[in-house]
Amino acid sequence: MFKAARSLDIYTYSNTTSELRYDYGYVDPDIEQDVYLSLAVNQDITPLIQLFTMYSESLSQIGEIIEFENKFNMYRSSGHGLQRSIEVIDLTPLQIQQFQNNHQVYFAIELGDMPVDRFENKLVRVKIGLIGATSLEPFECKLSHFGPTK
Repeated sequence: MFKAARSLDIYTYSNTTSELRYDYGYVDPDIEQDVYLSLAVNQDITPLIQLFTMYSESLSQIGEIIEFENKFNMYRSSGHGLQRSIEVIDLTPLQIQQFQNNHQVYFAIELGDMPVDRFENKLVRVKIGLIGATSLEPFECKLSHFGPTK
């Protein structure tokens, strides 16, 4: 639940963490213990009914979570896509030659290449298509991050 709320904050520039609760369904353990002892010793179910009422009241507020989903869905339907891509990175002839010789290529994705309407950018998935490349054997790609970030 925290991760979903945090994602909503990042995508919508909002602060939902103050609205987020972590005590849904919580009743103080001392109260629970008192109820169980009362039930065992006195065989009185009245405190048990009160305990169920406390659980019910605590769980009844779980519907607040739906509000996070509503906010997220409103954001998505407003035309702000969550996925953006950098379509093409052109390699220089020198980079292509190094790739052919060393089987490694280095390129930079500059800050200016990132979507400007984002507060934070996260790399989720990478697809690489080597247009015009041929190989008799399959090969493995390894992506590494190096250097400073902003």
